[in-house]
Amino acid sequence: MQSKEITVEKICKNVFIAKTTLFEGKREMQISMKGHTEEVAREKLQLCIDGKPYKHLDK
Repeated sequence: MQSKEITVEKICKNVFIAKTTLFEGKREMQISMKGHTEEVAREKLQLCIDGKPYKHLDK
């Protein structure tokens, strides 16, 4: 699976959403992850793309 650039939006004071688009052949899928900082949201999304656990970052 290939992904486009990861973008992060600040929703409110402590809520950030990281988004990207994944491509697998002709299929396209958008995914997003929420985090309490920009770095946590971005890292959770990258771990999800890589198929690794990310729940430990929620704390």
